[in-house]
Amino acid sequence: TAEKSGNKVQLNWKVVSEINNDHYEVEQSLGGGIFTKIGTVRATNNTNVHSYDFLDVNPTLNKANYYRIKQVDINGKYGYSPIRVIKFLGNNLFTISPNPVKNVININSAEADLTVKLFDGEGKMLESKLLTNGNGQFNISKYSGGVYIIVAEKNGVKIQTIKVVKQ
Repeated sequence: TAEKSGNKVQLNWKVVSEINNDHYEVEQSLGGGIFTKIGTVRATNNTNVHSYDFLDVNPTLNKANYYRIKQVDINGKYGYSPIRVIKFLGNNLFTISPNPVKNVININSAEADLTVKLFDGEGKMLESKLLTNGNGQFNISKYSGGVYIIVAEKNGVKIQTIKVVKQ
């Protein structure tokens, strides 16, 4: 798990029956799929369930922080945990305007290569766009009035959702 703790990020993971495990490397990315090691946690090689934790004392506050754990065996083989993402409040990765909207939704983001998806009120995906330069639009004039949802993803991880009302 990854959770905010003030302006820090607390990472926790549990392991069952460690065998020939050497250590864990905590990795962080700010997007683009490039991860950097930010810490190492020694393995206990416990045969029971064991909990580990790591505190990122210096996360980025104006972008999404992606985390994964690299489990490294004594023989050098390794595997990765699922990716977890933390975004601090007040630092939206994208904005939309206008809302409510009649025809065109303008999307603006400081993030490059952000995928935005438009869903209807029942959860059906209607459109998807890759914002390579941080800007894009959805023309929703052909859709009926109601509530729509825009979901932003980075590297396949959902990082922000905004509801839009079409008049």
